[in-house]
Amino acid sequence: MLDRGVNIYSSGTGLWSHKETGWGNSQIHVVDTKVVFLNGMLHFLTCQFKILAVDTEGRLYYINTRGNGTSKLSVWILEDYNGDEWILKYNISASQLFGKKDLSFQQDYALIAIHPECNMIFFVWKCKEYVVVTNII
Repeated sequence: MLDRGVNIYSSGTGLWSHKETGWGNSQIHVVDTKVVFLNGMLHFLTCQFKILAVDTEGRLYYINTRGNGTSKLSVWILEDYNGDEWILKYNISASQLFGKKDLSFQQDYALIAIHPECNMIFFVWKCKEYVVVTNII
């Protein structure tokens, strides 16, 4: 049986907890990475020809890892939709986050998400298959 949750370690308490996805037993597979941003929501087309809408709370973010083998990551936010004004929120390196100089975001880590209000970034550490959450600042 497929586990529909994730085990989370809290460095604050030193304990592990298990959280379910909340999406029930359905698997959601997105057709490709093309996305439409409309009315503050990201819209994906699933393999079942349904539209998956994800609320971004009215903000559009762009994350750039600058090509294969890079250790740099930039996070941009679209502040002014009418004037196309993108603001650089973060410009960080793998060595700043993880303390190692030979890491690459696309080879060693897979970016899952950012939480810009809490300055958190979520990765999968590929060699260990761990989810890593770290403070951006």
